Amino acid sequence: MKGFDDVMSNVGSHGPYQRRVLLGIICPTSILGAITMNILLFQVTVPDHWCHVRGQENTSYSHEAWLNLTIPRDIKTGKLSECRQYRVEWTTEQGNRSLIVHNDTRGTVACLG
Repeated sequence: MKGFDDVMSNVGSHGPYQRRVLLGIICPTSILGAITMNILLFQVTVPDHWCHVRGQENTSYSHEAWLNLTIPRDIKTGKLSECRQYRVEWTTEQGNRSLIVHNDTRGTVACLG
């Protein structure tokens, strides 16, 4: 009985049949699979997002309370605004840092950070 290497040397390792299989079946299948997986990325819905307002780490507010304080809500839907925030100012008086939030509709600005 001949060994595998002997058989492969007689048969040949890469001939026209292998090229046809590679170019005709394997390459198109791989390309279509990759396209299908990438299409899924573009069909996913956009998650809820809003501005990041710096300064929460300097307060004792929870994340939800900080969002309610610094991000306005849309009047029609009641959701947090995705592109607007209230003007937030940090002031220092006699070594104490205090927070001033201008949370009226005229005090909103585009996302700053």
